Amino acid sequence: MEVRDKSTGNLLREVRENTRSEAEDTIGKGLVACDDLDSLPVDELAKGLLSISDAILNNTDSLSRTISVETGMAIIRSREDLHMASQEFRMAAYHLFSKFTERTTIPVEPNDASLMTFQKQSPLGIILVFSSPLESFSHSAKVFAQAISSGNSVISVPPSLSPGPFEELKKIIEHTTLPKDIFQILFLGNHSRVFRDVIRNEGIGEITLIGRRTDFEYIRKEISGRNVLLGGKSASPVIVWDDADLDSAAQYVAESAFYNHEGGYSWARKVILREDSYEYFKNRLVELASQLKTGTPEDEDTAIGPLPDELYAEEAAEQILEAVNKGASILTGGVGNGNLLPPTIMEYMPEDSPLLRGEGCAPFLCLEQVGSLDEAIKSANRFHEHVQASIFTSDIDLATGAAEKLHFANVLINEAPGPYSGFWHRGLENAHNMPENIVDLRREFSRTKIVKLKK
Repeated sequence: MEVRDKSTGNLLREVRENTRSEAEDTIGKGLVACDDLDSLPVDELAKGLLSISDAILNNTDSLSRTISVETGMAIIRSREDLHMASQEFRMAAYHLFSKFTERTTIPVEPNDASLMTFQKQSPLGIILVFSSPLESFSHSAKVFAQAISSGNSVISVPPSLSPGPFEELKKIIEHTTLPKDIFQILFLGNHSRVFRDVIRNEGIGEITLIGRRTDFEYIRKEISGRNVLLGGKSASPVIVWDDADLDSAAQYVAESAFYNHEGGYSWARKVILREDSYEYFKNRLVELASQLKTGTPEDEDTAIGPLPDELYAEEAAEQILEAVNKGASILTGGVGNGNLLPPTIMEYMPEDSPLLRGEGCAPFLCLEQVGSLDEAIKSANRFHEHVQASIFTSDIDLATGAAEKLHFANVLINEAPGPYSGFWHRGLENAHNMPENIVDLRREFSRTKIVKLKK
C-alpha cells in the first residue's frame, strides 16, 4: 500500500498488509483488552480518555501536518478537526459519569450533536472500524472514544491512502495508563482472504463503516449477518426565507459548504429560496465562493485542498458533467486540475444526482427556487435519508412551525449545518442494498430536535 503526498503525488512511504497470523494475534489481543477494560475502575478509564484528549492537543502541529499531507485537508481545517477529535475523547470521559446506561442520545449543547453509540456496561467485544479516505479523522475518533468508554476494544482499518493519523493515535494511546491493546491497527487488502477471515471472525462484536456507502461496496456481501454501524456526514438542505439577513445567511452557508469542506464532504448541499431573494443570494454566494483559494493544503491561505486521489476527482467531475447533461447550470467552479476541485455552485439540479444524495465528493452546493414555504419544506424533505436541516428567517413562529414539518432529527434556526450533521446511525430507510441486518436508528434520533437561535 502506497502513501503519497496528496498535493505533490510524491511517495511518502509504503505500508505492508498484515498476514493472517498477525490478524488473528491482533484479534486475540483485542479480546484480552476487553476483559482488562471491564475490570478497570471508571475513574481510571476517564483519566485515560482525558490523557488521550490532552495528547492530541499537545501534538496538534505534527498531527495536523500528517492529516493535511496524507488526506489533502487544508491545514486550517486539519487543526480544527484535531480539536474535535480531542473533544470526542474528553466528552466520552465525562459521559462515563452520566446516568445513561443504554444506547441513547445524550442531551448536549446546541453546537455539539454528539451521540452515545455503544451500550455502556455491555461490551460488544471488539469494534472493527473501517474508515474512508473522504472522512475527517474526528469522525473516526468519535467511534474510538465511545467504543473504548463503553468497554470495547478497537481494531482500526485505516484508509490505505492516509493511515498516518491513525498510527499516530495508536502511539498516543499506548503511552496512557489504559489497558494494553485497547486500540490496534490492521492493514488489509479489500479483497484478500485475510480481509474476509477478519470480518467473519467471531471475536468481532461490531463492524463500523465510516464514510459513503459507495466507499464500502466491496464489503457489502462480506458483512451480511453481522452487526454493522454506518456513519458519516450527510448532505443537508437549507431554507433561506425572504425576511432573513441574506448577507449573513450567505456567509454561514458558504462556510458550511466550502470553508468546512472536508475531503469531499460539504455539510450544506442544497439552498432553497423564494424568487424574490434568489438572485441577490445567488450573486452573494458566488462572490464568496470565488474568494476561496484552492491549493496546497499546508498553505495557511488554502481553504480547499486536494481530494485523496485523482480517482475521486474524476468521479466528482463525472457527476458534475452528468448533472449538466440533465439540465443543471454551473454558476461557478466545476472544472478542476488533477485532484484539485474549486468550490462549485449549480442550479437546476436533477433530483437523482449523486451530488444531492450525499454520495458526491466535490466541494459542491446547489440552489433551488420555490414559490411558497410549503414548497420549500417539501423540497427539503426530499433529503429524507439525511438527518439535519436549517432554516434562516427573522420570524420565530415561522421557523418553529417549519421545524415541526421538516422530517429531520435536527433543525437549526439561523445557523447552517455544522459538524456531525450526519449523525451515527445504523442504516437508513433507503439503505441502497446495504445488508438487511443494519438497524434503522433514525426514528430514535427523531425524538430529539436541536433548535439553535443565533442572537
